[in-house]
Amino acid sequence: MSKPVSKTDLMNSFPYVLSGSAALRMLADVIADELLTAYEAAGAVSIYPRIDELDEELLDILAVDFKIDWWDVEASLDEKRAILKECWTIHRQLGTAGAVNAAIGAVYESAHITEWYNYEGAPYHYKIDLDLGDQLMDDDKFRRVLDRARCYVNLRSVMDEIGISTERDTTFYIGSFARTGENVKFSIS
Repeated sequence: MSKPVSKTDLMNSFPYVLSGSAALRMLADVIADELLTAYEAAGAVSIYPRIDELDEELLDILAVDFKIDWWDVEASLDEKRAILKECWTIHRQLGTAGAVNAAIGAVYESAHITEWYNYEGAPYHYKIDLDLGDQLMDDDKFRRVLDRARCYVNLRSVMDEIGISTERDTTFYIGSFARTGENVKFSIS
């Protein structure tokens, strides 16, 4: 990272030949002040490196400016920041597995796609794998995963399935009933 510019640095760059004139030194001093003000203002408008500092309203405006078609105003602040950080990469890779993985990974870190040749599917098919760990399924996040997958995926591709895995300690209560005169079969695996 470069060191910030100071007034001393600017004044040291003033040509020696001109330093004999008091009027020119005063002019150089005024110009140095203005250049420092402009330098500081330039840092304030630097947006991309400051995404983690920007407020939500500005992130929504930037999404429109950056033409992020998959933007979701209902997403959390962290998700919005992750999407903005990835948008340039995704624009370059739109229609590829990498773009889809980046998009759905902004919602659930564990979400990723598996392409047809990795699971013996039909050509141009894919599936989404989602490992929730010990979390509960969030319907809103699940909807966003589907929306992003549809937005990023190549138009010829077809989603076969969404595999969701979770590890939770849960007690299941299973009951059954039978009616006389009817054959009912069920199985639990």
